[in-house]
Amino acid sequence: MLPALLLFAFVVLVPSGRGVYYAFTDWDGLSRDFSFVGLGNFSDMLGDADARQVVWHALLIAVAITVVQNAVGLALALGVNSAIKSRNLLRVFLFAPAVVTPIVTAYLWRNLLGPDGAVNSLLGAVGLDSWEQDQQLAATGKTLGIVQGNWVIALLKGKNPKGTFTFKALPATDDPSATLMPAAAGAGYGVNAKAKSEELALKFVNFVMSPEGMNLFVKKQGSLPSLPDTGHQVDRSLAELSTFIQKDRTVPFMDQLWPNAKVQQTMLSGLQEIFSGQSTPRELLRDMDAEYKAGS
Repeated sequence: MLPALLLFAFVVLVPSGRGVYYAFTDWDGLSRDFSFVGLGNFSDMLGDADARQVVWHALLIAVAITVVQNAVGLALALGVNSAIKSRNLLRVFLFAPAVVTPIVTAYLWRNLLGPDGAVNSLLGAVGLDSWEQDQQLAATGKTLGIVQGNWVIALLKGKNPKGTFTFKALPATDDPSATLMPAAAGAGYGVNAKAKSEELALKFVNFVMSPEGMNLFVKKQGSLPSLPDTGHQVDRSLAELSTFIQKDRTVPFMDQLWPNAKVQQTMLSGLQEIFSGQSTPRELLRDMDAEYKAGS
């Protein structure tokens, strides 16, 4: 409350007060020197015919606007809530400005913050690239690499089909041979118990889990099949990942070992609260521990 009051006083009250004070001086609005003249300015104004006419016009406009606005507003309100045939059309005209403004604002922000928007262009000009720009730089060989999971290979190839890419594990220790890589099934499918087309849904799931369907899926996603002996030709970009899997040098992602889904939900919402200043890492870990101890 106090910060808002201070801002209001600084922006509104102080300038208004100084304006009243200057009204009793001979300040011309530019010079530093001025003197107190009392009611002299007001006396000169009332003695000037043009000034009196201006004041009269201002009062007339103020009264007319007040009366006309209230009369028109009351008439429109009655029209909107009456049983006239054009009521819906009248409502459209009345509420259109309120609806159009947020839509226009949303489009402006989308253009500003979009992948090719002004904000990303400005950040790129000073070396602070966006995620989309990072992919483009990596795909065209203008940067050494990009830190991401295996799915980024398909994105990079989409931006540069003729490029050659290699997926490497970041060593976690001084001994690269001791490095383990997180790996897990990329997606799981099920059929809703209330599905209207249960037979078609099961047919789709069975196809995805077949060698043919899995090969098609991993080719588009840029990953490896979870079933052995599917006949899938491993992309050269993922050769090292395939080696890690074959030598059993992978570990599950941490959230796959949590006893319930609420732990991850707490983590995701808690991270947002940390970024917005509503929580702290210590509080987030405490809440995650509580959900973890709750079990399955």
